[in-house]
Amino acid sequence: MPKDVKRAYFDTAFVVKCYVRETASEGVRDFAATVAEPATSELARTEFAAAIHRRRREAALTRSQATAMLAQFDADCADRIWTFVPISSTVINRVVFTFSTLPITTHLRAADAMHCATAPEIGLKHIYSNDNHLVSAAHHCALKAVNLSAPST
Repeated sequence: MPKDVKRAYFDTAFVVKCYVRETASEGVRDFAATVAEPATSELARTEFAAAIHRRRREAALTRSQATAMLAQFDADCADRIWTFVPISSTVINRVVFTFSTLPITTHLRAADAMHCATAPEIGLKHIYSNDNHLVSAAHHCALKAVNLSAPST
């Protein structure tokens, strides 16, 4: 587990783990509780809602559980628990450049590229994620990916 992290950038998968009980979510929540300034992209707000909707659609959450999670996330947003980094023209340009230089064999979704392009906006060189595609592509974005749910080596 990383130590002494004042500010950390979480992709949406890690934000969701702070609210939904799933594999490795306890470790992510424990780590998030130690971070003074957890940050993510504004994009995470829409992706979070979509992730909760998907779990509801797949019957992994009841309606009341989904409603409670969405309400808790909204309350945490209002309480400024999360620092949301705006999607700027610089971020968009960084995403376009990343795709123009990315090796053809690298799988990276647009939303994941947005996260990779956003972390540097606030001076961070690490991104916390358990998304295998993002983790394997992060170095192409000059980032080090940290997967707290991966086995320690």
